[in-house]
Amino acid sequence: MKKLVLTSAAMGGVALIALSTGGTFAGFTDSAAATGPAVAAGTLSVTVDAPAQAPTIAGNLIPGSTGIYPFLVRNTGSTPGYLHGSIADVVNDENGCAAEEKLLGDDCTKAGPGSGELGAQLTVGYYVDKKAHNYQECQAIKTLDDAVGTADLGTLNAFTVPKGSFEVEPKGALCMLLVLTLPTTADNKVQSDTAAFTATFTLDQLKG
Repeated sequence: MKKLVLTSAAMGGVALIALSTGGTFAGFTDSAAATGPAVAAGTLSVTVDAPAQAPTIAGNLIPGSTGIYPFLVRNTGSTPGYLHGSIADVVNDENGCAAEEKLLGDDCTKAGPGSGELGAQLTVGYYVDKKAHNYQECQAIKTLDDAVGTADLGTLNAFTVPKGSFEVEPKGALCMLLVLTLPTTADNKVQSDTAAFTATFTLDQLKG
């Protein structure tokens, strides 16, 4: 699976996003019998293209800024599919406590997984860039000028994408953009926090 690890620094600093690679697969099977010519079962599967070795630092975030993280998702099957994404396994970590956090009443005695606030303040968007047709073009995207999608689907802790958002033809691909924003309203409680999560892309035979 794709896994993004977010690290928030001081409010005057940056939030660092590290990326690790892998593959996510989803599939369906179908079969039919006929008295005439044989009917083949279709296949539906998805792969996520990634570099052989992901960079340690994929981008920087400060309050009010947005990071765009592209994934080329392929339908490697023989049947059209509708693509949607999900985020799970969100783990917030206090990861230390700065003086500014203490001033806001942050409980610095509860460091460790489940104690951070970053996931509650980081917002998530989900887009497709239809002008990017291969991995290189997808990875080169820096803006949302040619993208369609939804800007704010909730926070990292409560993120949903409508099922069957985008159609992918057999052997086709879409450049999916995961857009992460640390709002200008983010407060000092996110300083030094980390948030790890798993992003999964799924193809379904039916829309919606």
